Amino acid sequence: IAGNVITGCTYDASTSGSFYGIWNSGDPMLLHIRGNLFHNNSTSTSSGSTYLLYNNGDPLLTTVRENTLAFRFNGSVQYSGTMYGIYNSSAAAGATVDLSRNVFRDIAHVNQNGTGNIYLLNNSAPCTQLTADSNMVHDLVLMHQANVYCVFSGASTTSLLAIRSNTITNISRSSSAFDFFGVYAASASSSSATHVITGNFVGNLAEVAGGPGDFAGIYDVAGNTSPFPQKVVSHNTVMNIQSLAIGNFHGLYVTDLGHGT
Repeated sequence: IAGNVITGCTYDASTSGSFYGIWNSGDPMLLHIRGNLFHNNSTSTSSGSTYLLYNNGDPLLTTVRENTLAFRFNGSVQYSGTMYGIYNSSAAAGATVDLSRNVFRDIAHVNQNGTGNIYLLNNSAPCTQLTADSNMVHDLVLMHQANVYCVFSGASTTSLLAIRSNTITNISRSSSAFDFFGVYAASASSSSATHVITGNFVGNLAEVAGGPGDFAGIYDVAGNTSPFPQKVVSHNTVMNIQSLAIGNFHGLYVTDLGHGT
């Protein structure tokens, strides 16, 4: 699924309903979603989730690379749905997943607050290896009262979790801020796995309206059961975070450190 342009699509006639840009539900051996462009698309609904790139099939190899995603919520009432930029929710046993070199930009709430969580890049499929490298998140204007996850790993990996050289920058939140995570990894994780979270940049974030939320630039609590996976967390940068929220600040928050088996 490559080289498609989805532009000028407005979902304005209904007050509810989900928006799906590209959705695969099949089970090919190899799934490649690459080089697609989303531009000038929006919804005015108050509910129903948004999925720009979505896979819930079971490939053995999934690559979602070099896509550019933008979207606007411009309804006259609050939007309560969950927003997913890239969402990989399923994979075959022993699968490899690569979610790299994607661009998320110009995602904004225009008129009313959003109250559903935002996941820009989300892998929730257990797999052997997950790679999320060199993704770019920039220029987001979030009038938004829920949690934001930029790079999210919510499922176990048995060999390698690699989140490297991602850039998250120029983000403003003008409503009461809830939790914000630059890089987030939380699940049971095999002691045979290695986590490599290196070279990521999280910076230039402004939360100007206060709120109860926490901030974490890098957050890796995957493991849960001893023996824990080996983790390499190095050469990451968290800088220029301006927040009026009253929650906790974590530049890097890492638990369940181990040496593998």
